[in-house]
Amino acid sequence: MKVNLSPRLMYQSFLHLALAVLAAEVIVLSTQNDKISTALMRMSIKPLSQGDSLQFGVVLPLDSSDSVSDSVRQLIFTFTTSCPYCEKIIPHWRDFAKTASKNGIRVLALCLDGPQKKLELMDYVRKHHIDYPIYIVRDPVEFRKQVRIQGVPQTILRSSVGLVEKVWSGALTDEGIS
Repeated sequence: MKVNLSPRLMYQSFLHLALAVLAAEVIVLSTQNDKISTALMRMSIKPLSQGDSLQFGVVLPLDSSDSVSDSVRQLIFTFTTSCPYCEKIIPHWRDFAKTASKNGIRVLALCLDGPQKKLELMDYVRKHHIDYPIYIVRDPVEFRKQVRIQGVPQTILRSSVGLVEKVWSGALTDEGIS
């Protein structure tokens, strides 16, 4: 028995087969997407928020006369020397540092560049006339994970008992700190 297929019937058969293959691909890709989304949600880091404990771990003072004190409220500026937004808010930070002591708040900065960039950081401090204490995070990658810092600049108000009172992400102005 010989089946005679017209070109039109062959074309329609091909389209049906292609449609079935594409439908199977959609199902496979959708399943993979669900698995990846679930895995990413498990890996995502919850941002630092009010009430979280904030411990510094190992930080090195840029000036050896400084020491981190856990017994006072602190306004902490996290930055890197390569961040243009961090550089933009330095004038505001100088103003905050001048007025914060009147309110019993100590202003300090944590540089997330790592100790290998200490000389570059010292130049940065001189260039921008920074006069509040700066600490260098010994292991920036581990610190970011531990403290859950997702980007810089980030400003953190820390209580005298080491709890986060408030977190500001991004550029900060006088209006933003209130």
